Amino acid sequence: MGLAAPTARQQLRGDPARLYLLGSLHYSARQPVDIPLLAPRALGWYRRLLDLGATVPFNVVLDLGYLLLEGEDFRFRSFFADATLAADERAGREAYETRVLVRRLQEANFPRLRRLVVDNQAPDLAVTRVLEILLRPLGQGLTRRFGIEEAHSLRADFERADFRTAREAFEAAVDAPGLLLEQLVQLADEATALDLDRLLHEEDFYEIEHIRVFPRESLREVARRIKTVERLLGPSRRSVGAALRERALADTTLESLGTYPTGGIAELTTTGPIENLVSSELIYLEPEQPIDPFLVRYAENELLRYLRDSAVLRMMRRSVVFIVEDCTDFTCPVTSGRELYGTKVIRCLMGLVLALATDLLQIFRRDDINLSFKLLAPAGGPTETVGERQEILDVLHLLFREKEEQGTASVELALQSLAEALAALPRDPQRFRSVVVLARPETVAGLDGLRLGTDTRLIPVAVGQREAEPLSGLTLSLAGEPFGALRQAREEILEMLTG
Repeated sequence: MGLAAPTARQQLRGDPARLYLLGSLHYSARQPVDIPLLAPRALGWYRRLLDLGATVPFNVVLDLGYLLLEGEDFRFRSFFADATLAADERAGREAYETRVLVRRLQEANFPRLRRLVVDNQAPDLAVTRVLEILLRPLGQGLTRRFGIEEAHSLRADFERADFRTAREAFEAAVDAPGLLLEQLVQLADEATALDLDRLLHEEDFYEIEHIRVFPRESLREVARRIKTVERLLGPSRRSVGAALRERALADTTLESLGTYPTGGIAELTTTGPIENLVSSELIYLEPEQPIDPFLVRYAENELLRYLRDSAVLRMMRRSVVFIVEDCTDFTCPVTSGRELYGTKVIRCLMGLVLALATDLLQIFRRDDINLSFKLLAPAGGPTETVGERQEILDVLHLLFREKEEQGTASVELALQSLAEALAALPRDPQRFRSVVVLARPETVAGLDGLRLGTDTRLIPVAVGQREAEPLSGLTLSLAGEPFGALRQAREEILEMLTG
């Protein structure tokens, strides 16, 4: 039994809106005795979804929301109670429970999703976001049948309500007997659109896990787009050796944060040559004592040694700086290709930067590596990009918050020209530095012949957006197939960073 989409959306207010809310609960899959206790919390999720324009029946929101929170502990209605219902209602309920609810429990992504929701510091925000993703595919049919005005003031007395009576009163008010059951059946018929394994991607899981740290929807949208580009780029094809080392080797000091020893407690042993002795063991040297604790520990093989072959760990200290030009050209959407169509160029570039940062942290996981991200906006430049610029900076701060707190990453806005930004980079003779510049061709052209010293590698990348735009050197052309161009640029940049 299908329900055709109406030609016009019917707006509900006052009593009809309240009756729609209460009447839909007649078809909830939950134990009826639980509903008055659960409905007030679910109403908060529902108001948020109403603000986003999706007006599904309230029982669907309550059922799916608590299914996320409770998993297999969700208390379904009694089978024997349903046995007394009319045949069409019983069939509709069974189809809804099986295809919409039980099927979600069986999907591969459900355990991971539920764990993220239950462990979240803002579980109600997380539930609402998941419901928004799930219910979005219902499109213009079921979710657009009714609209509810003044959703923020929607109230109902769930304790004293008779849901069957409310259903009958609502259907009489809109002159559509059996309407709510028809909606339930349509939802069951379209349940394949609610497939968690198809709808949810890595950027969605990331957003749900960190939803509390993204205080605004606009920030979540920026983060989602950037993480989408990173996901689409996938893992690098570049083969990584077990240990990558370059010419700029330096002895490790205790000031090298988080890198000494590289393996932590797993890299300590009580066997091996004495030159690998952990220096802290020398505190046991007490030559004037009758019994020397150091000699006792040595004789009993209790002295700690490092597993490596030499007592001094030699490693690479690296700094990688990403400079991305902020300009009006990069706030335009990508107009070609399929995967990234409509995504702003600046967000594509930040997704590329994020993928490169992830690659470098994996490749050089045993090195002391610092990452720096600079958004370049010359002073006195156009003001149209200020809003987008600030949101990208906020998102980068959130994405790299932990590493910023550790002192191994930094995010900043550079209100200066590219030449000034390069000249202002701090010098550290003990670190080998690579600087990746993503900018317009005319900006990159100004770097011809520029040398930053023997300890710095400059990697300029000219980003073009027009078909006939002449590009030279390392280029990233988004005019033809932007996705392929991003992947190719990623491999070429990695080659230069690690070669």
